Amino acid sequence: FFRFFVSAITAADDSPCACLGLPSFVIHQMPKPRSCLQSTIEWWIRLHVQYVAETLARGDSIRTVFLGDSIAETLRGTCSGSSNCTIANGCPEVFKEFFDPSVASILGVGGDRTQNLLWRLQNGEVHRLNPKDVVILIGINNLLQGFSWEETALGVSAVTEMTMQLLPNSRVALVGVLPQYLQPALNKNISALNGLLTEMVETIGLPHRLHLVNCAEVFTTEDTERQAVLFSDKLHPSPAGFREMFEACLVPALRPPPSGETLIEF
Repeated sequence: FFRFFVSAITAADDSPCACLGLPSFVIHQMPKPRSCLQSTIEWWIRLHVQYVAETLARGDSIRTVFLGDSIAETLRGTCSGSSNCTIANGCPEVFKEFFDPSVASILGVGGDRTQNLLWRLQNGEVHRLNPKDVVILIGINNLLQGFSWEETALGVSAVTEMTMQLLPNSRVALVGVLPQYLQPALNKNISALNGLLTEMVETIGLPHRLHLVNCAEVFTTEDTERQAVLFSDKLHPSPAGFREMFEACLVPALRPPPSGETLIEF
């Protein structure tokens, strides 16, 4: 069944190969599996199937969900589903300092772009979940693969909208794309992207359903020694980087609304 599933997706009209003639701004908003290449899609689908199974088994108990790419996945201690992952060393332990793993789910996949996360959402990874909070970490791979910050913003917006539709009782924390130092010049585009995402969230105007969490300040530094502390590889936060991010930025943003304020339905 698994190999049939992979072959069917690889050959489908909505596979990445079939998008080559479409404008790039459209691609980011289209739910798509990861790659036309059999060697790539097999591990990706296998991880997706694992996540769907986890969701079905633990759905009622999950209170916090992390959705995203490898930055989210390292909090599981894995890279592309493999525990042989040096950049993730120590990250799950930091996660446990701030979140209870028994009621948290991390659905991150290394290398995912917005369209890949859209496909995973559409195909069962959050089915039957009813978490209190959802944290979205997505967008950096779109930029690293040469797409503009405007195109990437459309993709992140599509992920946000689908998440809110599929999880109508959840508060969504959209984390702005973090600075990185693999391609330092790209950080100007990251800043512009986060500015556009801020405008998007303000336009939606549902502060008790959606808020932007911009943790860029935690990771912005020209000091190379400081960068080495905050990052495992100039892209992924180190355990120390995650700890600072959680303490200074993310965990305070996930605190419940003041008493008396109710959740606004989407």
